[in-house]
Amino acid sequence: DSKRLTPLQRERAFHAIHVERNRLAKDDEIFAWVGKQGVDVAKFKEVYNSFTVSNQVRKATQLQQDYDVEGVPAMGVAGRYYTDGTKAGNMTNVLRVVDQLIATSRKG
Repeated sequence: DSKRLTPLQRERAFHAIHVERNRLAKDDEIFAWVGKQGVDVAKFKEVYNSFTVSNQVRKATQLQQDYDVEGVPAMGVAGRYYTDGTKAGNMTNVLRVVDQLIATSRKG
Protein backbone atom coordinates (compact mmCIF):
# COMPACT_ATOMS: atom_id res chain seq x y z
CA ASP A 1 0.00 0.00 0.00
CA SER A 2 1.01 3.65 -0.18
CA LYS A 3 2.41 3.55 3.37
CA ARG A 4 5.22 1.19 2.38
CA LEU A 5 8.64 2.27 1.17
CA THR A 6 9.26 2.04 -2.54
CA PRO A 7 12.27 0.06 -3.76
CA LEU A 8 14.05 3.36 -4.46
CA GLN A 9 13.36 4.62 -0.94
CA ARG A 10 14.66 1.37 0.54
CA GLU A 11 17.79 1.68 -1.61
CA ARG A 12 18.31 5.26 -0.46
CA ALA A 13 17.84 4.28 3.20
CA PHE A 14 20.34 1.42 2.80
CA HIS A 15 22.82 3.81 1.15
CA ALA A 16 22.38 6.41 3.89
CA ILE A 17 22.99 3.87 6.64
CA HIS A 18 25.69 1.66 5.13
CA VAL A 19 27.56 3.94 2.73
CA GLU A 20 27.11 7.42 4.18
CA ARG A 21 27.30 5.99 7.74
CA ASN A 22 24.21 7.97 8.75
CA ARG A 23 22.91 5.67 11.48
CA LEU A 24 19.34 7.03 11.45
CA ALA A 25 19.07 5.72 15.01
CA LYS A 26 17.06 8.55 16.57
CA ASP A 27 13.58 9.68 15.62
CA ASP A 28 14.69 13.24 14.84
CA GLU A 29 17.45 11.93 12.54
CA ILE A 30 14.97 9.71 10.74
CA PHE A 31 12.39 12.49 10.34
CA ALA A 32 15.02 14.91 9.01
CA TRP A 33 16.31 12.33 6.54
CA VAL A 34 12.79 11.43 5.39
CA GLY A 35 12.01 15.11 4.81
CA LYS A 36 15.12 15.43 2.62
CA GLN A 37 13.75 12.55 0.51
CA GLY A 38 10.67 14.58 -0.35
CA VAL A 39 8.33 12.60 1.91
CA ASP A 40 5.57 14.40 3.83
CA VAL A 41 7.07 14.24 7.33
CA ALA A 42 3.74 14.69 9.12
CA LYS A 43 2.21 11.73 7.28
CA PHE A 44 5.37 9.69 7.83
CA LYS A 45 5.26 10.42 11.58
CA GLU A 46 1.62 9.31 11.70
CA VAL A 47 2.51 5.93 10.19
CA TYR A 48 5.82 5.65 12.05
CA ASN A 49 4.08 6.15 15.41
CA SER A 50 1.10 3.91 14.60
CA PHE A 51 0.10 0.80 16.53
CA THR A 52 0.80 -1.35 13.46
CA VAL A 53 4.39 -0.16 13.11
CA SER A 54 5.00 -0.38 16.86
CA ASN A 55 3.77 -3.96 16.81
CA GLN A 56 5.99 -4.83 13.82
CA VAL A 57 9.02 -3.31 15.57
CA ARG A 58 8.26 -5.28 18.74
CA LYS A 59 8.01 -8.53 16.74
CA ALA A 60 11.22 -7.77 14.81
CA THR A 61 13.07 -7.00 18.04
CA GLN A 62 11.87 -10.26 19.56
CA LEU A 63 12.99 -12.23 16.49
CA GLN A 64 16.38 -10.55 16.60
CA GLN A 65 16.76 -11.59 20.22
CA ASP A 66 15.40 -15.11 19.61
CA TYR A 67 17.81 -15.71 16.72
CA ASP A 68 20.68 -13.98 18.58
CA VAL A 69 21.43 -11.86 15.52
CA GLU A 70 24.89 -10.34 15.70
CA GLY A 71 24.85 -8.38 12.45
CA VAL A 72 23.53 -8.21 8.93
CA PRO A 73 22.92 -9.76 6.56
CA ALA A 74 21.37 -12.60 8.51
CA MET A 75 18.48 -14.93 7.73
CA GLY A 76 16.03 -16.80 9.92
CA VAL A 77 13.93 -19.69 8.66
CA ALA A 78 10.58 -20.86 10.03
CA GLY A 79 11.24 -19.34 13.44
CA ARG A 80 13.64 -22.20 14.21
CA TYR A 81 16.80 -21.76 12.18
CA TYR A 82 19.27 -18.92 11.72
CA THR A 83 22.36 -18.37 9.60
CA ASP A 84 24.64 -15.59 8.48
CA GLY A 85 27.87 -15.23 6.52
CA THR A 86 30.03 -16.30 9.44
CA LYS A 87 28.00 -19.39 10.30
CA ALA A 88 27.63 -20.42 6.65
CA GLY A 89 31.33 -19.92 5.96
CA ASN A 90 30.81 -17.00 3.58
CA MET A 91 27.99 -15.00 2.04
CA THR A 92 27.98 -17.17 -1.08
CA ASN A 93 26.96 -20.14 1.02
CA VAL A 94 24.19 -18.35 2.94
CA LEU A 95 21.49 -18.91 0.33
CA ARG A 96 22.51 -22.55 -0.08
CA VAL A 97 22.24 -23.05 3.66
CA VAL A 98 18.90 -21.23 3.74
CA ASP A 99 17.56 -23.49 0.97
CA GLN A 100 18.60 -26.52 3.03
CA LEU A 101 16.98 -25.09 6.16
CA ILE A 102 13.75 -24.43 4.27
CA ALA A 103 13.70 -28.01 3.01
CA THR A 104 14.36 -29.29 6.53
CA SER A 105 11.61 -27.16 8.03
CA ARG A 106 9.12 -28.35 5.39
CA LYS A 107 9.82 -31.98 6.28
CA GLY A 108 8.57 -31.34 9.74
